[in-house]
Amino acid sequence: MRNAGTYDRRMANTVQSFSLSVRAEAQRTTAPDQVDVAATLSAAAGSKSDAMSEVHTALSAMLDELTALGGEVLTASSLRAPLTWSTQSVQTHQEHTHDKTTGAHSPTGRHIASVSLRLTVRDSL
Repeated sequence: MRNAGTYDRRMANTVQSFSLSVRAEAQRTTAPDQVDVAATLSAAAGSKSDAMSEVHTALSAMLDELTALGGEVLTASSLRAPLTWSTQSVQTHQEHTHDKTTGAHSPTGRHIASVSLRLTVRDSL
């Protein structure tokens, strides 16, 4: 037993070790400076060419509106423009119907055409 006020040599020579662990997490909220929008225009018609014609008409109207807003086609020189678009893919396929009784898929005789676009709006500041 150790008496209060007395010196214990064994305690004075003991090396104490400890470790300190610090962990932190920070979060900073900033306003976005860019938004990407994926869009698909689709049309169904009796033939592939009619479906493609409908999609082309809708695409042309949409691109005219984007151009009127100051948009431009995405190119190497327009990477940082405030409004750009690019056509990602164009495809056609036969329309099918699903019979809930048999589970069979059968063609309807119509064709579906679609075009995928990517629109990008950037903060110009």
